[in-house]
Amino acid sequence: EQIDASAALASVALFGNGGPDTLIGGSSSDLLVAPTATSATLRGGNGADVFRIKNAGMNGNITIDDFNITQGDHLDLDELLSGFAADSFIEDCVQLTKSSNDALLKFDLSGDRNFSGALSIQLSGIYARQTIAEVTLRSLMYGLQADTVI
Repeated sequence: EQIDASAALASVALFGNGGPDTLIGGSSSDLLVAPTATSATLRGGNGADVFRIKNAGMNGNITIDDFNITQGDHLDLDELLSGFAADSFIEDCVQLTKSSNDALLKFDLSGDRNFSGALSIQLSGIYARQTIAEVTLRSLMYGLQADTVI
């Protein structure tokens, strides 16, 4: 299903239904919600968008076309990561890799670092908009200020 709110001037909230969804936000700060057991494409548009990934199973491929840390975009992985092994470090459950201009996040909530065949989130073209130093798990989830030590 495609939900296109690109003409919207006000903030919108878009919810995927678990199928092969395409969610397109408007020109303001939007909320785009995708279940994990799906194949989804998300595009927030302008503004500080929130891409919320809901835990509906640990498979699926989610692509975010226009993730931009500088605009204030961030990933809301709170529900997804609430099930990770309590005795594991986050790095044992989430792998962040660079492939050309894309960032790829893979998840293994058992903490065993078995990232093959797991849920993946692709941030298409993020390295064309951000430096390698700016793209960290913390900055993706909490913004650029998250990596600043005070």
